[in-house]
Amino acid sequence: MMQRVLVLAAALVGLVPAVAQAEQRIAVLETTVEGGADPVVGSQVTARLAEVLGARPGVKVMAPDDIRALLEQEANLQMMGCDDDSCLAEIGGALGADLLVKSRVTKLEKAFAVSLSAVDPNRAAAVGRSSQTWGGESIALLELVSAMVEVVLPEAPGPVVGAIELTGAEEGSQILVDDQVRGTVPAGQMGNIPVGGHLVRVVKDGYKPAERWVVVRRGRTTTVAAQQEALESKPFYATWWFWTIAGVAVAGAAAGTAVALSSGSDSATGVNVSANADSAFTGGR
Repeated sequence: MMQRVLVLAAALVGLVPAVAQAEQRIAVLETTVEGGADPVVGSQVTARLAEVLGARPGVKVMAPDDIRALLEQEANLQMMGCDDDSCLAEIGGALGADLLVKSRVTKLEKAFAVSLSAVDPNRAAAVGRSSQTWGGESIALLELVSAMVEVVLPEAPGPVVGAIELTGAEEGSQILVDDQVRGTVPAGQMGNIPVGGHLVRVVKDGYKPAERWVVVRRGRTTTVAAQQEALESKPFYATWWFWTIAGVAVAGAAAGTAVALSSGSDSATGVNVSANADSAFTGGR
């Protein structure tokens, strides 16, 4: 009888749904834009961060509008523009958030500097940071910050790396990733590439270097199609070595002409120049 009761109890336990874990509340602050970067880019980056984090199971995202409304109620709106960890922790505490995410986009001369950090308000300390330099198009910053989230707040333990695969490159071309040689075509996939933005360059003699900025995602392979343009072949008379040889030949011809012009007799003096030269070299003997 007791065994039947235990079996029935075990079966009932199996039917009871597991208690749902509490939602993780993540507050996403507005992206700070500096260096003359388009403010629209900042708004797009903020929206993408909220979208990426909100897609994770068990996560509830607090967007900037929600944060502003709550801080107005708490009379703490002046804290919206702070950057240091302790100030961010205060915001997180006022919002009742488990994590607070802050991003920054700075326009450089020929690139963007992007930073992302996540702060735990309970510890007043950052749990993850990432800084990237991006030289590609500004629209691709959205893909970049999506990758940076994987670095700052990884969903699973393990290396945060991906792979790059090059296609269409000329045989024997050298492949460089962030100015580091990674292989020669055909190289196949290049693995263990840190997640984030990278500059891929393909170089080979006789071809113009081909380069492209790409974003590597965790556990994925980014395919890069190389388009190498052959250098124009110069005609032989446009090369440096032709004109060097030609210059020597012209100089030699000029010297020969001088000798020829000087090898006859002087009409005015009747003195044979050749004889005078012989005398000069023999000391007049």
